Amino acid sequence: MDFPPEMRMTVVLSTHIGRVLTGGHMGGGSWGVKAIKGNFSDASYSSQMVCGNRIEHVIEPIDLIAAREHGHVLRGAYLDAFARLENAVMDQIVELESDVTPSAPLSGKLKKLAESKGRFNDGKMFNVKLEAICRLNEARADIVHAVLTVMVRYDGKKSMDYRFGFQNACDSSKPLKIVTINDFKEMAQEAMQLAGWLKKQKATAPAAPASASA
Repeated sequence: MDFPPEMRMTVVLSTHIGRVLTGGHMGGGSWGVKAIKGNFSDASYSSQMVCGNRIEHVIEPIDLIAAREHGHVLRGAYLDAFARLENAVMDQIVELESDVTPSAPLSGKLKKLAESKGRFNDGKMFNVKLEAICRLNEARADIVHAVLTVMVRYDGKKSMDYRFGFQNACDSSKPLKIVTINDFKEMAQEAMQLAGWLKKQKATAPAAPASASA
């Protein structure tokens, strides 16, 4: 059966329970309409509850367990790629003979690389690449410190797509981060490309200090 427009809905699904948000629910947590509605602007909201691992109210239900497992595979691939990028950053820190320790936060290592960009051949490109690494690091932090939530969108007849939501476990005031399947693949690819690029960079020796005049 098809649903009339007023009954078409967006469904947000956690590990075990799904909830269809009502228009009056404006909370700032992981179920907040404000955090989600902009990404599904064509959806209307209906006051219903759904539970279990499949939604049977549509012709083509989503297998939530399979969708969640898919999300974990994608997240794992991205984190693996980012770990290789972190390794490339650390290699450059060692190359610079920096006093930054291996246990220092990645942000501190990136700051040191930015301060040393003059020791690399293409300082402008180095800046661009570091900015890209910083963006990926922000995304990584959001993804690591959150429970993976499967979000399924329906048009009233069939599932249109699903994506993944990440609400920071320690800071509920942060907006819900929504990541699509393509987002995960593109971020993993970019992390690998940046790691390969960074490993090819060779820092020059630091400039000798100017000698004091006699």
